[in-house]
Amino acid sequence: MGWQLLAAAGGQLGTVPGPTGYDLRRAARLTFWVRGATGAERVQFLVGGISGQYGDSLGTAVKTPVLRLSTAWRQVTITLAGEDLTHIIGGSAGWRPRRTIPTGPSST
Repeated sequence: MGWQLLAAAGGQLGTVPGPTGYDLRRAARLTFWVRGATGAERVQFLVGGISGQYGDSLGTAVKTPVLRLSTAWRQVTITLAGEDLTHIIGGSAGWRPRRTIPTGPSST
């Protein structure tokens, strides 16, 4: 499985005492556009969920379902209304199962 964290407040992942992060209480949703390179990618996007002693206020990340991308642009929305957004460290992230990561020619 491959992960990519797209935004982390101050580059820290729950290791700095606080509350730290961004106050996103005015946000009701995160909306963005995605597309796949091949049309066979399966991905999931999330907000928050940085855990640990100094994690963000979203103890459990808010996630999309696993999505199958096509080569056409698609709008994705993560609903944040009603969530504790007082200090968000894990801005957004995405993942896809390793088996869908394209492989190139062998380097051996």
